[in-house]
Amino acid sequence: MTDTGKSGTVDRLVAARRSRSPLDTLAPDDPADINEAYQIADGVAKALGQPVVGWKIGCTSEFAQQALGIDGPISGRVHSRQDSGSRFDLASFTGAQIEGEMAFTMATDLAAADAPFSQADITAAVSTLHPAIEVVGGRMANFMSQPILTTIADSGANAGLILGAPVTDWDPDDLPATPGTMTVDGEQTGAGTGADVLGHPLAALTWLANHLAERGLGLHAGDVVTTGTCTQIAAAMPEVTATVSFGVFGTASVTFHDSSISSGSPGE
Repeated sequence: MTDTGKSGTVDRLVAARRSRSPLDTLAPDDPADINEAYQIADGVAKALGQPVVGWKIGCTSEFAQQALGIDGPISGRVHSRQDSGSRFDLASFTGAQIEGEMAFTMATDLAAADAPFSQADITAAVSTLHPAIEVVGGRMANFMSQPILTTIADSGANAGLILGAPVTDWDPDDLPATPGTMTVDGEQTGAGTGADVLGHPLAALTWLANHLAERGLGLHAGDVVTTGTCTQIAAAMPEVTATVSFGVFGTASVTFHDSSISSGSPGE
């Protein structure tokens, strides 16, 4: 892809966000490689000028890697978050999916200059644990069928993040065996454990900190990082309620609606 093509791709993704109109494809200016895909994502974030509340880590489970055709994790910015019990508008997304995840809020900065980071470094830099639901769908229509480089360019297809109550009393050694379940309107759609996420959710967070450092980026105190699905995926449908439970670490829930159906115009 030429620089002109890269700029054009950034412009198209920014326009899709602002108009809330999904794109069918990025072709003919698809990212040429993974580095270019991340450069496009960085360009979109700069052009948007919106606050970044944190990061998502995707493809941390064998299930997700097989589904999206990649052999390692990916990252993306999170621009908005909601509290458990809120409503989420699906009007801007087609084929949106939901994932039950463990998320963490950072207590301290992790600057690129201080890398590489160990898992012990990361554990010391975390304040709270949260049960979380990531909504994935992004700016591309039917993102599950998109090339993985397109998904990376679109900030990992993050559409939103719903956070449960913060947990301050948690032991890192407990996380791999912690069970997680996802239900939609009371019916279980998926289950797993923290070990599904690169063996340990904090291993995923360690990967992210070092990955960002390689790109000259860092994590900041107050950032929320969600670490990848422990519960496979389920479809996000209007007028249903999804709940993820991580046992003693609590639950997070969200109810979906579609304002384009109820009002005839896209919602937020």
